[in-house]
Amino acid sequence: HKLTLFDPEILLLESLLPEKEERGEQEVKLTRKEVGDLSRLNIEMDQILGKLRQKMGDTRREQGEFLKKRSVMKKRYYKDVIISLKSNSFKKVGLQYLELAKAISKRKDLRTSSLLILLYGLSLLKTSIAIKEIKTKVKSFLDSLGMNKQLVEDTFHITLIKFYLDVISHNLDKYLPHIREMLELLPLFEEEKQLIEI
Repeated sequence: HKLTLFDPEILLLESLLPEKEERGEQEVKLTRKEVGDLSRLNIEMDQILGKLRQKMGDTRREQGEFLKKRSVMKKRYYKDVIISLKSNSFKKVGLQYLELAKAISKRKDLRTSSLLILLYGLSLLKTSIAIKEIKTKVKSFLDSLGMNKQLVEDTFHITLIKFYLDVISHNLDKYLPHIREMLELLPLFEEEKQLIEI
């Protein structure tokens, strides 16, 4: 059932629509640029995935020893986090991991603090906090490390959380199975395992 329009209205409508040819042109240009951006992004992501894969062997080998080391500290350092995890207060859990990461990095235990930053990110992904905000917090933690920044930034844990945040922001679901596989290698307490259900 067609709309009956008066001439002035038809003219007005036509003036609101861009020229047909011009519209087609722009679509092509835009998609070409988008395709370029997307393939560039995919190449970058594949490179990061390659880096993570190289680090997987070490991470797998260290898992048992690292978990033992964390278990010794469980009562002293992780009591509050465990309580918050049991009550599913993920925002609180995230902040507790962040504070712990800061404290532990001052003791130069960079391996543990980088794991805690990964757990911080995973906790906040279970809340409604924006990805951008999580990225900013991770960056400011790294910036606070001074001389050790590069060392920590290149760890398996930090590379993984940054990769995961990018995968989510760009909806690159094809990488999720790889991320799941890598999260399985983390030296986690039973109570923390809910954080890696993605």
